[in-house]
Formats: sequence, C-alpha cells, structure tokens
Amino acid sequence: MDESLDQHRNPKATSYAYGEIYQRQMVEYYKQSKIASDGNHEYLRVVLARNLINNWALPRLSHKQKQETVIVDIGCSVGLFAIEFAKQGYKSS
Repeated sequence: MDESLDQHRNPKATSYAYGEIYQRQMVEYYKQSKIASDGNHEYLRVVLARNLINNWALPRLSHKQKQETVIVDIGCSVGLFAIEFAKQGYKSS
C-alpha cells in the first residue's frame, strides 16, 4: 500500500468505504493540485481561496489569531482548502 494511504491504521470511515482505488485517486488529485500552472484549475482554486481569505476575510477578523480562526471547506472532495489552510495554521474542517 502507498505510504501516503497507510498513515492511519483506522482510515476515516467516510472515505475508506469508497475503497483503496478511490483513496489512491484522491491522493493523486491532491498531489496534482500543487502543480502551479495556468491550466491547473485546482491549483488556481486554491490560489483564489488564499487570496479571498487574505484580502477579504482576514482584515475583517484582525482581532483573531490564525489558530482561533475556523475555515470550513464545504465540498465533496479531498478537502483541498481544509488541508491548505490547516498547513497555514488555521483551524479547518
């Protein structure tokens, strides 16, 4: 099994139920989203989200620290935004 899929002994039931092939596809999808190019829509979506948070939301939440700010990723994918903003120090779900 791929190391990135074997990080947890008890995978999250909601994604694990789709099976190993689906999990591998989602890992690849996440990796591809990190490749910077004008044609990579997932990468551009993350850049757009980062710009919206930094330029619009954060100035209005200046009284809060990053670790106090919750960013909710509402979607049906691997959680690109949740992962991205968690890496930056925000709470995300």
